Amino acid sequence: MQTRASRVDLLATLIRNARALLAEAARVSDWESLLAREEKLRHELSAVLADPIQSEEVAAVRIALQELLALNQQTVAIIENRMNEASSALQHVSLVQRAAQAYGHTANCSP
Repeated sequence: MQTRASRVDLLATLIRNARALLAEAARVSDWESLLAREEKLRHELSAVLADPIQSEEVAAVRIALQELLALNQQTVAIIENRMNEASSALQHVSLVQRAAQAYGHTANCSP
């Protein structure tokens, strides 16, 4: 069973890790790695919260969870944006390739 101090320390560590992940998400485009790290954070949070929360921990845990939720939402939004950008870029490349193929076919069919 975790003590109040150890749970609060673990939550503080998770918040630091979530902030680091958010900062990295803003500058790195390896969203698969970022998603894996975000999932790891969620599992670590589940482990920290596995034991019942004592009444004297409620306020600290609530604040930590609010902070973690906000950081997670920001991180996921950045990752989703990166994924959408990558998808748009791939769609653009595909469109350009089809246009080039159509132009080549038209050019070969000209009299």
